[in-house]
Amino acid sequence: MQTKLKKRNNTQNNHLKQMQTQKITTVETVLAWDIDDIGTWPQSLNNEFRAIILEKDPGRIKALEYPKDIRGRKFTENNYDKRLSNGEIVNRRWLVYSKCKDAIFCFPCKLFNSCNFKIATMGTNDWKNLSHILPQYEKAQQHIESMHKWCELSVRLKNQTTLDAQNQRLLESEKQHWCRVLERLLSIVEYLSTNNIAFRGSIEKLFQPKNGHFGGFVQLLGKFDTVMSEYLQRVTENEIHDHYLGPRIQNEVIMLMSDKVRDNIVSLVTLAKYFAVILDCTPDISHQEQMSLVVRFVNINDSAQITVKKSFITFLEVEDTTGFGLLQVLPDELK
Repeated sequence: MQTKLKKRNNTQNNHLKQMQTQKITTVETVLAWDIDDIGTWPQSLNNEFRAIILEKDPGRIKALEYPKDIRGRKFTENNYDKRLSNGEIVNRRWLVYSKCKDAIFCFPCKLFNSCNFKIATMGTNDWKNLSHILPQYEKAQQHIESMHKWCELSVRLKNQTTLDAQNQRLLESEKQHWCRVLERLLSIVEYLSTNNIAFRGSIEKLFQPKNGHFGGFVQLLGKFDTVMSEYLQRVTENEIHDHYLGPRIQNEVIMLMSDKVRDNIVSLVTLAKYFAVILDCTPDISHQEQMSLVVRFVNINDSAQITVKKSFITFLEVEDTTGFGLLQVLPDELK
């Protein structure tokens, strides 16, 4: 089971890297040709190009003035329709006119590059013999196979059963997995911070004695939670290098969460309009004087309950502990 999971994870990582590269390449290449003009398409198309093209039906420009050749002949839109022996008229959806080439192409054969006929590769503008070329071409086996591929791929794209759609679902699944992992890590950080509990021990590695409360909580969740269990397996088997467990990421998460808390306090103080500040100084272990900044304000919540709140904002390093010295530091921090 572990071997299968490891292979699946390696496959996922490879797919993610390939998909990022393919998306960039696809976008850059599509910009080089006009998707609405089949005559500008490259000779060979990959799956990404086909998916982009099939999002639209074969492009036909309506009410276009078709140019005449040296014999005075030109393409007419009557060729888009075929009259059956019983008098029924059927639309040739596969037939597309290219403005830049002044020629017609077979849309599915050009899409899959599966036919050697001129109408499928370079396009044809033999307007004189077109009434004979089209019926004969429609009977060609290669054209019929391309039509089947076109219909099948269109249905699969619509139902999201293609390989690209599967890769996209794989990418989305991997993204959701990491969102759930980070959600649990944030909860651990929030609990330790709220209860003023030390994060780290003397060792930072998982499943080692004295690796601290943060590592211990991660290991504990892994025993009961399937998301963390899979995550820990990836970490311990070195399947991933970015595991978000180190001291730097812990400090970064703490700062991000504290910024959110501070922003919320600031919004409440701004809403209250009037507030008071409480300043207190004390030296730290290095004898550097530190000043704590606390704001006191009246809070009115949605249920019209009025309370007086005091909220700690930050510690400030000060050189002068006199009233004037504290006043020099305070305005900038309040801004």
